Amino acid sequence: MCERLLLNRNAICLVLSDKTVTKTCDALRLEMQEKEWGEMQNLVDILKPFDKATAVLCGGKNVTLSLVRPLIHRLIKNHMAASSEDDANKYIFKETARNSLFERFNMGCVLEKVSAPIISSFLDPRYKNLNDEDSQTKHKVYDFIRSQLQVSNVINQETDSVVHTDLDFLFDGEIPTNNVMSQIDSYLAEPQIGHNIHPLTWWKNHRAIYPELFKLTARYLCIPATSAESERTFSIAGNIVTPRRSCLSPQNVSLLTFLYNNKRFFTDMCPF
Repeated sequence: MCERLLLNRNAICLVLSDKTVTKTCDALRLEMQEKEWGEMQNLVDILKPFDKATAVLCGGKNVTLSLVRPLIHRLIKNHMAASSEDDANKYIFKETARNSLFERFNMGCVLEKVSAPIISSFLDPRYKNLNDEDSQTKHKVYDFIRSQLQVSNVINQETDSVVHTDLDFLFDGEIPTNNVMSQIDSYLAEPQIGHNIHPLTWWKNHRAIYPELFKLTARYLCIPATSAESERTFSIAGNIVTPRRSCLSPQNVSLLTFLYNNKRFFTDMCPF
């Protein structure tokens, strides 16, 4: 809204100054001073990073959970850092926003518990190095991933009860665990990819190299960062079930909602 007002500032001022269009009393009530236009420009500049971050985290076609902590770090470090050019209001807003982000997302301190967002960041090849996290938090994440791989390895050994070869019999079905655990070291040795590269494309090409890590990736990277996409689904369902279509069965509503949400895939398969 503020961006639109600033974009049309000249037209707004002309309309307010034209007595044939705007009454004098209305013009005096609506007219903005130069200082107010400047404050609005500052407001737009300072809110733009939050607008961009919200749009990214609310996306429904990309991986979003792994972006949460890297984006918050960038907001704090790059966009909410105080500048010598900031006036008093802008400085106060930035300081308040920084403090709120630090408190809300536990930034700048060692995490007591490894959370899904930071695990997702590690499993995202764009942010796997956890450059913005402290060393203790990194080690906690590494230990958690190793524990998950160990559990997965034990389960695989328990479920694989068939002896395939004589060597399997002689070694009593022993499966070397170092091959599983070395996946973390090899994964960390991979170069970190750019943030504009889709992480799922990278994992599609590397799933055979890191099969156990890929299982964790499929578990965590699918988690959405916000509830925006589910709310969109409810809105779509609300548009499908109208007063004139109130007799639709629940099964048909689910099917129509599914088809609408995935119509882009059908368009790709059937371009005609």
